[in-house]
Amino acid sequence: MKPLDVLESEARAAGLAPMWRRPGMRGQPESRCAPQSWSYAAIRSLLLRAAPHMSHAECERRVLILENAAMSGTWSMSPTLFAGVQLLLPGEVAPVHRHSQAALRFAFEGNGAHAAIDGERLPIEPGDLLVTPRWAWHDHGHDGQDPALWLDVLDVPLVATLDAEFREWGGDERQQLSSPPGTSEAMFGQGMLPTGGIDAALTDGRYLKRYAYTRSRAAVMQLMSSGELDPWRGVKLQYIDPRSGGAVLPTIAAHLQALPGGMVTRPLKSTETSLLVVTEGEVRASLGGRSYLLGLHDMLLVPSWTELRLEAVRQSFVFSVSNAPLLKAVGLWREAQG
Repeated sequence: MKPLDVLESEARAAGLAPMWRRPGMRGQPESRCAPQSWSYAAIRSLLLRAAPHMSHAECERRVLILENAAMSGTWSMSPTLFAGVQLLLPGEVAPVHRHSQAALRFAFEGNGAHAAIDGERLPIEPGDLLVTPRWAWHDHGHDGQDPALWLDVLDVPLVATLDAEFREWGGDERQQLSSPPGTSEAMFGQGMLPTGGIDAALTDGRYLKRYAYTRSRAAVMQLMSSGELDPWRGVKLQYIDPRSGGAVLPTIAAHLQALPGGMVTRPLKSTETSLLVVTEGEVRASLGGRSYLLGLHDMLLVPSWTELRLEAVRQSFVFSVSNAPLLKAVGLWREAQG
C-alpha cells in the first residue's frame, strides 16, 4: 500500500476525510430532483378509490404525496418542499394539530369545506390559498355534498434536514374558535393594518390566513386586459404577507400567473424550485428539453436552474409555489432570462 493510502486510511479511522479526494465544486446547480408532471385526474381517481378503505381517523390525513422520481423513497417533491393532494369527504373532520413545518393549501374542488386556523374558521373554496405558519393550530371539516380536494405544500424536507421536527395534537377533534369568521381578512386583506402599526401586527400573532381566488384572479385578469405583459411571465403576481410585504411564508412563496391564449413566454431559469398548477385553461410547457401538456389542475415540478418556457394553448391561469424566500434570505437566488 502506498504511503498516502496508509495515511488516508488512518485519517478515515479517525473520523476524517481527505478533501483532496473530493470532486471539485460544480460550475452550476445540478438539482437532486428532476422535472416531473402529475395528472390531477389520476390523483383524484386514486384518492376516491382509496377512500372507502380508510377512515380519516385511521390515516390522520388522506393524502397522495407528489414524490419526485429522482428522490424515490424520500416522500418529497424536492430537497426543501413536500407536496400532496388531500381528500376530505362530506361530514369528515381532519383533527386539530400543529407542527414546526410551515404549510399552505390551494383548493381544487369541493364547496362546503372549511379550515380552522389559530381560532378562526375559514371557507376553502376552489382556487383559495390558505396559509398555516409554523405552530399554528389547524383542523379541517367538510359540510358540503361533494368531495373536497386541495394541494398541501410544506417545508417538511427542510425542517427534517435541520433536525427541527415537532408536532402536537390538540385535546379535541376541533379547536375552540376565538375570532368571528372574516376577522383576519378584515384586518389585513383590505390594504389596511390594525391600529398600532407594523410592529404590533407582526408580534400579536394575527395574520392574513385566506386569499380568495375571486380577488386574486380578478387582479391578474385586470392587468392582463391592460396588455402590459412581461415576455418571460405574462402577468404574474405574488401573494404577500400584508404585515411585511414579503412572501406568505418565510420558506415558501406563492404566485398567480395569467397568460393570454397563444402567448409563448421567453425561456427563463432560476435557482428556485417551483411547482406549477394550472387553475384554468391549458398550458404546454417546455422544460429541460421535454414538452408537457398540462390541463386543469395538472402539476409540473421545475427544478433549480432548469430552463422553462410556457405556451398558453388558450387563456390560462397558473398557480405556483417555490422556495424562493429561503434562497433570497441567504443570498442564493439567481435568475437567467433567455
